[in-house]
Amino acid sequence: MIPEKDHIRKVLQIARSYNDRKARLIGIPLVTLLITAICMSLVKEKHLLYFLYFLVANFFSTLVYWQGCRLISIYLRVRYPRLQEVQQRVVWGVIATLVYCILIPLAEQPLSMLATQMLDLPPMIVSFWKYLVVGISVTMVITAIYESVYFFELWKASTLEAERLKLTQLQTELDSLKNQVNPHFLFNNLNTLSSLIPRDPALAVQFVSQFSRVYRYVLEISAHTLIALEDELAFLESYTFLLQTRHGERLHMEVEIDPARLRDMVLPLSLQLLVENAVKHNIISTRKPLHIRVFTSGQELVVENILQPKLHTTPGTGLGINNIRSRYQLIAGKEIQVFSDENIFRVTLPLLPSQPEFSLPLSLHTSP
Repeated sequence: MIPEKDHIRKVLQIARSYNDRKARLIGIPLVTLLITAICMSLVKEKHLLYFLYFLVANFFSTLVYWQGCRLISIYLRVRYPRLQEVQQRVVWGVIATLVYCILIPLAEQPLSMLATQMLDLPPMIVSFWKYLVVGISVTMVITAIYESVYFFELWKASTLEAERLKLTQLQTELDSLKNQVNPHFLFNNLNTLSSLIPRDPALAVQFVSQFSRVYRYVLEISAHTLIALEDELAFLESYTFLLQTRHGERLHMEVEIDPARLRDMVLPLSLQLLVENAVKHNIISTRKPLHIRVFTSGQELVVENILQPKLHTTPGTGLGINNIRSRYQLIAGKEIQVFSDENIFRVTLPLLPSQPEFSLPLSLHTSP
């Protein structure tokens, strides 16, 4: 593990701002007294001069050990920052601490010999190996404390992030339900249904079937953070059926998906939000039909539509796209891409690796 310049620079920045001043102000004197007491117990003659020597020497030794362990701990946090990398931090922390604990006594030995000569003390009051054992024990405790504190901070942050993700997911489901049951949506679809019943009863039955699937899907994905692309596409097919039954040839939907990507994962309702966004903000008419494309490009899913904005409409709030963006950042640490020019509006979603533990919504494979 060779330190990199960027890592070292970041370590020094963190070290300058790291909030452990109280711990050091209390911990270093306490550890100094503890080691001094241990050293006094290892010598036969209990002289005051020995005590003062140990006190001063151990204070500077503890300061050096503590600061070194502190920098090692911070460096490992920079190198292995995630909660799942605790094993790497512990293993490299033990190795680095042991090496550090061996090098420090070797560097201190000439100074110790010089001090004993100047103070006319017996040479090597405490043997090198005993001093080394004490040093390793203390530094291991210090390192364990720093790692425990960091692990707790990561665990707490992970818990808060999970709660935040849960709230975001619930809000998405709530917003989707609100969009589906708002009077405008119901009026449009019920009006379409009422016109279909006398004109085409068979199509009316199919319309009701697809209508119920839309609602059932929204309810069933409540336990899912991610969903297989093929299931999201099945839901989009039902949702698109409702739109095309109402708009007819004025709405064109083109779906081109690489079969190899069907088991990849996406956010639930992400396609519905993007299609709904396109329908809401663009002109749909016989002279200007709306074209929407959904296709895969490598490891990405693309939703794009011809840009023909309505002349008299309230500007969009961007809540749908911002919601998708926030959930992708929370769940996968990935960014979505939004592109717009005079002709095209395009949103690109990352496709995530398949996760078999996510079960398939039954409503997509059974009749309602």
